[in-house]
Amino acid sequence: MVVEVISPSKREKTMKHKMSLYFEKGAKEVWFCDNDGNMRFFNPQGELERSAMFGEFPGHIDIEVV
Repeated sequence: MVVEVISPSKREKTMKHKMSLYFEKGAKEVWFCDNDGNMRFFNPQGELERSAMFGEFPGHIDIEVV
């Protein structure tokens, strides 16, 4: 599993490219968290509503960006 905090400047194209590299190396899931604490979950087939590995993990977390 890979978890990455993404900056607002990262583009969707960059995220998709990095995600494909992670899956090529064997990741089962990729999670992206934005600066607002919104989570997005992916497996090799596409985006998930929730993590299949840790379904109880929330779709939003409280974070403080400093």
